[in-house]
Amino acid sequence: MTKAGKAFSSGLPPITLKKPPERIFSMKAVVFDKGLKIVEDHPVPVPAAGEALLRVILAGICATDMEITKGYMGFTGVLGHEFVATVIECRAKPELIGRRVTGEINIGCNNCELCRSGLSNHCPNRNVLGILGRDGAMAQYLTLPAGNLHIVPDSVSESEAALTEPLAAAFQITREHEITPSSSVCVLGGGRLGAMAALAINETGCKLIVCGRNAEKNKIINGFGIKTTLPEELEGRFDYVVECTGTPVGLNHAIRLTKPKGTIILKTTVAKPAPLDLNNIVINELKISGSRCGPFKLALDFLDKYSRGHAEGHKGLGSLISAVYPLKDAVRAFDRAGSKGTMKILLEVKNDGLV
Repeated sequence: MTKAGKAFSSGLPPITLKKPPERIFSMKAVVFDKGLKIVEDHPVPVPAAGEALLRVILAGICATDMEITKGYMGFTGVLGHEFVATVIECRAKPELIGRRVTGEINIGCNNCELCRSGLSNHCPNRNVLGILGRDGAMAQYLTLPAGNLHIVPDSVSESEAALTEPLAAAFQITREHEITPSSSVCVLGGGRLGAMAALAINETGCKLIVCGRNAEKNKIINGFGIKTTLPEELEGRFDYVVECTGTPVGLNHAIRLTKPKGTIILKTTVAKPAPLDLNNIVINELKISGSRCGPFKLALDFLDKYSRGHAEGHKGLGSLISAVYPLKDAVRAFDRAGSKGTMKILLEVKNDGLV
């Protein structure tokens, strides 16, 4: 396990392949199939036309992964959708070979009305990496369409690059809502998702506060210059309330905290059915907006800025990473990810016998 907050480097030499490597047929992977297990000989995916084969460096554990192990989505297969990897094969874009990349997780059919209108994230026939119909990133190799890939800037460490997908989801908030310096915003939940949402929203210069129950996590968020409070100490009502707890209590708390004509942004699914205070929604004319995946370019630009600032002596994002575990310890890593006070847990994916 790597010490918390320390920038991770794979130590692997750069790849300069100009032709597809000799095919490797089996790999290590973290698989959910009626239980979480490490498989030593899972088939290596074969890239289809237009796809790239990636060698995974790091993969992140998120709340969705943990919910899948409880039956969410009915998914069976390799888990993981947050990652940084190296491209080792890509006929569609050979210039990507050897580059560090991360990738968008939705793969649409490209034929339906939603795909044709640029909404492939909502394609009814889509696959979602490690969540729906497609093996994920907690393995030595994965495939994705070349068009889903984004090059990681040289300034960004591998551990910080593994945060790109959740940060992109956080930046969807500011892309969809006109949050200005005069806006008052409360983020409910000071965990992994709440911290990412706060970092993205803080870029607007708004009046921001994060409401979290865990003092250790609040302290980490304070380290980025963002105010936090405990739920029992929260005062006032807000133009925007961003719900990141995924609990019925949090959802109803958001309704009570939002000003008349204000907006509630749901940034995570709610694990259990939740009775809602519909009267307050109607009387106060509240808007409720769902928010899911987001812009990778904004996230990578943000990481680049933060990484450069870190090099100049400013605070980096390492404090968001509680620990890095080897792939073989994935079960233990999942247990740690679900424990109190834990922020982001990463899996280091070792690749034996690489070409």
